[in-house]
Amino acid sequence: MKYFSGTVPVPGGSVKVSVEEEKVSVITDVKGGTLRLNGKGYALEPGKELTVYEKQREEKEEEKPE
Repeated sequence: MKYFSGTVPVPGGSVKVSVEEEKVSVITDVKGGTLRLNGKGYALEPGKELTVYEKQREEKEEEKPE
């Protein structure tokens, strides 16, 4: 999939998610929430766009102690 975008209603507001080839962006207008990707959690803050790039996810996975 090259591109996907959508807005999801949540109690008291909404969450917008955009997925492009190598990145995922999320923005919300309500307090709380977590973006979960490949076993990782990323805290969401109202009014702040969170963008995670595929390379970041791979690097974080490599840093895991075994």
